[in-house]
Amino acid sequence: LVSYGLVERVQLHENLEITAHRAGAMLAPENTVAAIRKAIEARADWAEIDVQRTADGAVAALHDSDLMRVAGERRRVSESTLAEIKAIDVGSHFSAEFKGERVPTLDEALAAAGDRIRFNIELKPGSAADVEPLVRAVLNSTDRAGITGRCRLCSQSYESLQLARRLKPGLQVGFIAGARLGDLSKLDVAFLMVSQRLATRTLVDSGRARGVDVHAW
Repeated sequence: LVSYGLVERVQLHENLEITAHRAGAMLAPENTVAAIRKAIEARADWAEIDVQRTADGAVAALHDSDLMRVAGERRRVSESTLAEIKAIDVGSHFSAEFKGERVPTLDEALAAAGDRIRFNIELKPGSAADVEPLVRAVLNSTDRAGITGRCRLCSQSYESLQLARRLKPGLQVGFIAGARLGDLSKLDVAFLMVSQRLATRTLVDSGRARGVDVHAW
């Protein structure tokens, strides 16, 4: 009885935040302004969006290297200009309700959200040579939008994250992992984005001891 009484008084303080994956892909076409608006309506804490550069150097919000899955177009992002990508309807594949929805630039996505949601921006460089141009372009966008203190950067490219941190000290960066080799909590990042099966109590506690948060997907 004494033990039960002690356990009853223990309070666990877990900081739980909800992220809308690909800006809210379950509610609207992924990575679009419509999805961001749905995430805001759903009161998500963060909108996670994927960004990559077009052939003419624009930063577009797209997950895949081409538009086949979202629009039935085999056009590759890195080989297309922003104007060519903007000409493609990425809403109709989701539902008739979103017919005419277009791929936004990072600037357009940030402007549409204003201060109503925070952003976790996934960097998807197309090659090693694309790392620095993409990182610099994204940081320029977040500076213009004035959201540097309300955004994070994440990536599977560890090089991109370390460059972003050097260019913008204090910026939160996180590594994305679907598999584990060694102790992920030892990476020089502010947070880890891991497959749910990797988000064990051990990893969470190990990360906390080093000041590294764990985000499960």
